[in-house]
Amino acid sequence: MFFEYNKYTNLRIRRTIMKKLLTTVFAGALALIMLTFTACAPTSSDPTYSGNYQEVDAQTLYSSTRNVTDDINNVPTVDQKAGMSITYAGEVTTQTNTYSSTEKIAVSGKVISFIETTEAGQIRKTRAAISIVSNGENVIDGKKSYINTTQTFYIDGDKFYIHLLQNSKLDDKPQTIEIKYQASAEDFYSTFNGLMDNVDIDTTENVPTVESEFIDYINNLVTNAGYKFSMDSNDNGLKIKVDLANKEKFENYTEENDDDYAGFDTSVQKMEMYFVFDNEGNLTATKLDTAIKHNSAFGIITLKNFVDCKAYTGNIVLPSDLDDYVDLSQF
Repeated sequence: MFFEYNKYTNLRIRRTIMKKLLTTVFAGALALIMLTFTACAPTSSDPTYSGNYQEVDAQTLYSSTRNVTDDINNVPTVDQKAGMSITYAGEVTTQTNTYSSTEKIAVSGKVISFIETTEAGQIRKTRAAISIVSNGENVIDGKKSYINTTQTFYIDGDKFYIHLLQNSKLDDKPQTIEIKYQASAEDFYSTFNGLMDNVDIDTTENVPTVESEFIDYINNLVTNAGYKFSMDSNDNGLKIKVDLANKEKFENYTEENDDDYAGFDTSVQKMEMYFVFDNEGNLTATKLDTAIKHNSAFGIITLKNFVDCKAYTGNIVLPSDLDDYVDLSQF
């Protein structure tokens, strides 16, 4: 039962993460809004996202987003690295009459691209240090099972490294696994791309780019889904916030348009989303913070997601023991 449910829940988490991460790309104009049905709180303690926001109509939103870039810049120069810092936290809790389950994922780290000069010329490479911590716990008929995993990923420009530490308890049998392994970047990306080929991303839709269609699209979200769009524009750049003017409309809209939750009673607990652009139109930061509860005869499901991505141009310090990691071919 645990493995069946855990597989189902992890699939839901992966789909949720994919949908949320897809929303960090400001393609066309507001493509990320389409995938998440998200909105922003009136204020933010982070000065990156705080501002003097004023509500705008669809025409103003369209005109203001014609010259913004699609994503955070990761194209380096000889003198400067380019990349982003990433923070993600996701949680899915399920409560029924027979069992309860909690799945959490936390991601933090940095990824940069840089130029390396070799005898063959200049080569663009990637350096990264990212930690992924997942905790899963189920209680079925009073019996608890759990899997807690910490994976730390490193890329030094040539090789990919993983430090895996997992503690689990299944059928009252505790187990600990720790592995440190390395692979060439080519082998890693080949494996990763093979896995991604099996991922069905059929939820992606593009926001219309034709002016009249874009305006109709935004007006539909405002009128039928309860959205409110606001901006802070000055000499330093542009900030966009999406806020809910009417929670009830949003909740009804989600129930009617998200097949995953057909038959559920949706309740918004927290929602916020920001996009920050510099005065040249480059996306420099984006944040998403949501908490939604779904109630049904089956039980209660609560989804929480937090994503914060910012442009980053500094260095990344890697561990000194990477040479001790075992080559993946030996496993």
